[in-house]
Parts: sequence; structure tokens; C-alpha cells
Amino acid sequence: MIWPAEARVHPLMSPYRWHGTTLELRLRVVPRSAKTEFAGTLEDCYRVRLVAPPVEGRANACLAEFLAKAFGVPRSAVEILAGEHSRTKRVLIRKPSRAPLPELGSTPPVPTGPLRARTAIG
Repeated sequence: MIWPAEARVHPLMSPYRWHGTTLELRLRVVPRSAKTEFAGTLEDCYRVRLVAPPVEGRANACLAEFLAKAFGVPRSAVEILAGEHSRTKRVLIRKPSRAPLPELGSTPPVPTGPLRARTAIG
């Protein structure tokens, strides 16, 4: 039996999640496209088209550079959490300075409450 797309997506699933000032994105990557760009949403993730082929990490490098430029962060602030060898990926973007997708809002949320320093347990 084939379920419609609406039934397969959990109602609370979202293609993005904020962890303080860090943004986590769920992406579906389409390599070897004519243009590198955001291409809407697909179920519970954003679709991203990439010009790079999925060979020797070129698509991942292209994705990281594209996201860094789109969100106004250095390349080192973009990290692929899961899906390095898959088209479906989870990506972290630390302290984005702009939000190129309308659903994310115009600016990242401001953290509330005191920040606590982590202590090493040794």
C-alpha cells in the first residue's frame, strides 16, 4: 500500500530546528543540477539543487559553500551531521546572520536566560 505524502510526515516534523543560535536543517540534495539553489520543500526537508556531482565529496563541499554563503557564515560554521554519503542530510549552521528561507524568519531567535559555561568532569 502506498501512503500519501501527508500521511508519511509526522505533523510535528519540520525541515528546520533551532538549538539556541544554531540552526539544524534537514535537506534532500539533488546533485548534477543546472544551478545551485534552494528548490522548495519535500515532505519534511528542504530540497537543494547542486551543480556538483556526488563524487569524492564534491557535492558535500558545494553544499557547505552554498549554505555558508546563503546564511552569511564562514564555511567552518557549516557542519554535516548525518548523511555524508546520502542525498538526505542533516546540517548544522552556527550563528547564521541571515535567513534565506522565509519560514525561518528574518533573523535568528535571541537566546533568553543566562548562558551557563560547561565544566569538564574529570
